[in-house]
Amino acid sequence: LERLSVMVATIIHDLDHRGLNNNYHINSRSDLAINYNDQSVLENHHCATGFRILQRPRCNILQHLSLEDYKFVRKTVIACVLSTDMGKHFSQRSQWRAGVAEFNPEDATHREWLCRMMVCCSDISNEVRPWWVSRPWATNLMEEFFAQSDREKIEGLPVMSFMDRDQAQLEAGQVGFIENILRPLWQEAAELLPELQPFIERINENLAHWVMFMQHKRSQILLHVVEESHKPGISFNAGDVIVRMGEISSKMYFLRAGTVEVRAEDMTTVWDTMGQGAFFGEVGAFKGIPRTANIVAKTQCEILVVGRDDVLELLDGYPNHVRFIEDICTERLEKHAKRQEAAELAEHDLIEFAG
Repeated sequence: LERLSVMVATIIHDLDHRGLNNNYHINSRSDLAINYNDQSVLENHHCATGFRILQRPRCNILQHLSLEDYKFVRKTVIACVLSTDMGKHFSQRSQWRAGVAEFNPEDATHREWLCRMMVCCSDISNEVRPWWVSRPWATNLMEEFFAQSDREKIEGLPVMSFMDRDQAQLEAGQVGFIENILRPLWQEAAELLPELQPFIERINENLAHWVMFMQHKRSQILLHVVEESHKPGISFNAGDVIVRMGEISSKMYFLRAGTVEVRAEDMTTVWDTMGQGAFFGEVGAFKGIPRTANIVAKTQCEILVVGRDDVLELLDGYPNHVRFIEDICTERLEKHAKRQEAAELAEHDLIEFAG
């Protein structure tokens, strides 16, 4: 009965969704909000619509259940669908997190919240699917958000920033959603159901894609701001060394055109490749430490070279861009530390093998 309840709940959990969220219905005083007293408006509507359909003779898959079993299924389905109200997500999560360590499969109450947890996992599971499937759907969802916020502006209603086409960024939004909502929930579910672990790996893969796209977009925006200096670019031919590992400099480099390679000390091992809009040199400029890699032009490049103080002056009034540079510094230093550790382990293994 619990499995049947979960299957029914997942089928009806977004039934007759019209592309407008609970906030819109409540703020606009819609008929649905009036009907459900502003309480989990859409979730109550999905449930009610689903059970109305199930009352039709040709659709009533529950008709042969006993009254007691029917009441149990209906109660469980309603609990599962109402739990998908994102306004209740964090309060529910705290309850579930506390219950994971004490979960008892023989306890009916524990099994019910596991059912609710599973339906919630399914409700927000887009990023559990392969990247080529999840990315277009994420874009479609943003268009739905934008359509609602456009309507809210016309009607003079409050607009949430993550739905506002003038403020929201798809990539940053997805990174925040995965890190703060999706992945923690699935990780807790996987503690109870280890067979879900491969899906955590898929979530991490998709997160890495979104982080890469987010950084690229922010790099493009950063380059646009720095371009306001109207400084002339410097041209480099393929094979030219732009930055040498170990040198000390306070300059940052912004790639206007072309592609560069991040190379190891031996100049042959390629660690990474960067294209138009990327920047480098920030670790040396902002941390004052020697360059951690060689940067070599892979193709003909045009690069804007700007000193640290000039960068900070250009970014005055753009605190998010400064934080972005600082975050990239931290990330690249961590990568450098891991490379050094891997190199030291490899050298140690080679010495032991030779010995």
